[in-house]
Amino acid sequence: MKNIYRILLFIAVFMLFASFGQQLPITDPVESNYVLTAKEMLAANSWLSPQIYGHVWFDKPAMVYWMLNLSFTLFGVNEWAARLVPALFGAGGVALMEWFVSQVATPRQGLLAAGLLATSFQYFLLSKLLITDMILFVFANGAVALFYLSYTRRDKTRYRYLGMYLCMALAVLTKGPVGLVLPALIIVLFLAWERNWSEYKELRLFSGGLFFLAVVLPWYGYMFFAYGDAFWNAFFGVNNYLRATVSEHPKGDVFYYYIVIFLVSTLPWNGLALGGLYTGLKKLGKDSLYTLLTLWALLYLIVYSCMATKYPTYTFPLLFPVVILAVLYVTERSIKNSAACILAPFALAFAVFLGASYPFTSLTAFSGLVAVSLALIGYTWWRGQRRGSRAMVWAGCAGMLCFYFLVSVLVLPDAARERSGKELAELLRPYAGYTIGTYQFYSTSAVFYSGNLLVKMQSPEQDKPSQTGLNWSLKYTMPESTLPELYKQAGPVLVVVTTDKTNDFEQEAKGYTYAKVGASEEYCLYKLEK
Repeated sequence: MKNIYRILLFIAVFMLFASFGQQLPITDPVESNYVLTAKEMLAANSWLSPQIYGHVWFDKPAMVYWMLNLSFTLFGVNEWAARLVPALFGAGGVALMEWFVSQVATPRQGLLAAGLLATSFQYFLLSKLLITDMILFVFANGAVALFYLSYTRRDKTRYRYLGMYLCMALAVLTKGPVGLVLPALIIVLFLAWERNWSEYKELRLFSGGLFFLAVVLPWYGYMFFAYGDAFWNAFFGVNNYLRATVSEHPKGDVFYYYIVIFLVSTLPWNGLALGGLYTGLKKLGKDSLYTLLTLWALLYLIVYSCMATKYPTYTFPLLFPVVILAVLYVTERSIKNSAACILAPFALAFAVFLGASYPFTSLTAFSGLVAVSLALIGYTWWRGQRRGSRAMVWAGCAGMLCFYFLVSVLVLPDAARERSGKELAELLRPYAGYTIGTYQFYSTSAVFYSGNLLVKMQSPEQDKPSQTGLNWSLKYTMPESTLPELYKQAGPVLVVVTTDKTNDFEQEAKGYTYAKVGASEEYCLYKLEK
């Protein structure tokens, strides 16, 4: 019976996450790289070598492309098929949460943990966005969860530790060495804190290591022997070593970066999350579950805070232990000031979400969202007054699910269109066969939708990025050119300019003959006359 409930939970969450996926255009700059790579791999019938713009690309391992290509093969190359991948893994992460907490606590706590996870802001958002972090979330956290169940249940040690090594291997095939390093660090630190040195014998490091390598080495071995130093330098050098030592975006390299991300990502439950972390710190070394969860969360915060390059999604996996700590906090004690701990962050979350939604909705839709938000806040407060803090949390989960459904319908499609080149692709359809340059911008999603290979234009005085040594230019493989080089191209040439840059382009194009052949609200099209 429990398995039936879990299947129903998975289906319900999957339907929420997958809803209206066909209305969300693929966005730049991240999603478009993954879908275009998968599309080119599928067209070339290559399931091993990721490629984009006709070149092999070493940015990420193959797992996300395998998932996309499987979905594209079954359902066609479209937005809905692409967004099935994060929705599927998002639902899988919620199911994993419910199963794990039910094992280490109670089924009711497991269901509440699933609700808190599914309604956390960052988790809901990444269940809609096509990036690798949701896949990593499931595999990396699955590895630690299976370790702990093995650690506490000797009768199934062999089976669960085997699953731990498999999850680590799949995490490494998703995002590289971090899929092994962080789960392993959490486990080692936990055993050291517990002073349980004999457990290393139970880990079966030799046989487990062989199993791990059997899963990982086929793809990594192929890529290394097929591409040698190019793969080593770009994948391990740039995308791992360089990320850790040289900031890709120095302006965001501040010590409190992930503290802010933590507070935003855990909305509307950051009050419970902070309370759970505080309780976990007090119980370090006194309770093995609290010790594991606290070390698990803190390790992610500390490791990534020390890295030079910072991204909002790097610490995303820590939501797993933090949500469990929040559930234990609200269910194992009586929260005296539930208005400050639960209702205030809940109301703050709606204020933040509404503020972010305002630019992408009509006045009527926004007014409706405000009315629904006020009604949900009022209902949550009322439930708390009648039944206490736990009832307030349950009501909050239900309210957030309703709100997120409305956001999926009313907000996300317009927000995605703002960051997508789908409309540009439609504008370019009559110019098949042209060499198309983009002036001071680039849209990979426009390449995905149109099938036209766009050329990123540089000013003549700009030096082309170096392709030697470890530098960030190795990440980018789109073709680049200058205006004089484009002018010399055989065949017709089109230049796409955003409307705010038309004066800059016309100033730079003095001395060349060109004609304006099309325009939209956002773009102007110029044909070079030779």
